[in-house]
Amino acid sequence: MPRSAIRTALLRNVRCRLLFATLALTPIMACNQDQLVGPLAWPDVELELRVGEHRHLPKLQLDVGFERVTSDSRCPTQVTCVWEGEATVHVWLLHARDDSVFVALSLRGGTPDASASVDTLGFRITALRLDPYPAEPEPIPENLYVLRLKIE
Repeated sequence: MPRSAIRTALLRNVRCRLLFATLALTPIMACNQDQLVGPLAWPDVELELRVGEHRHLPKLQLDVGFERVTSDSRCPTQVTCVWEGEATVHVWLLHARDDSVFVALSLRGGTPDASASVDTLGFRITALRLDPYPAEPEPIPENLYVLRLKIE
């Protein structure tokens, strides 16, 4: 058999083996890559903010601020209501790679642990609770509100 024929056969064999190895390992490499990057790698963060406060979250490259409570019609605990009401809060977010975003989250009344979520800038922002929960049918001073947020 001539040398050129042997060389051609060897190259085909090596190419086939390389192609097979590449195809066999690609799904494994893709799985490992998905585990290391992207939103799944971000740690969940829970924080509490008072009206007017903001926090810088360096691991997420995100700033979060609690702008205000725009309405609070949650049914007070000392009152029997036909409707449980809701509280609406405005939160702002500023991501290192994007512009700022303002979101409104409405938490239903009836339970202090009601939550509301919105997806923006690649994150899920969840308002877990708004304290204090009204006990009497009187307005709550804005400086007393504390919003508990979760960022995923």
